[in-house]
Amino acid sequence: MLYFCFPITELNRPKNLIGRTAETKERGEFIFNAKNYKIILDITKIFGILSPAHNKDIIEIIKTIIE
Repeated sequence: MLYFCFPITELNRPKNLIGRTAETKERGEFIFNAKNYKIILDITKIFGILSPAHNKDIIEIIKTIIE
């Protein structure tokens, strides 16, 4: 299992979560962009290392992207 932790300040939301409890079913969005693209590469590498099945999945995903 892979857990991805990031600062709550990175969430794109209309209402800031700092200093308050989130409401039930409240959501935030983490947007991958040019400033943080490296995190996608790091997560992909780690996921591929977790197990042989995950490695196979990553290889298939990369093949699909290349096609």
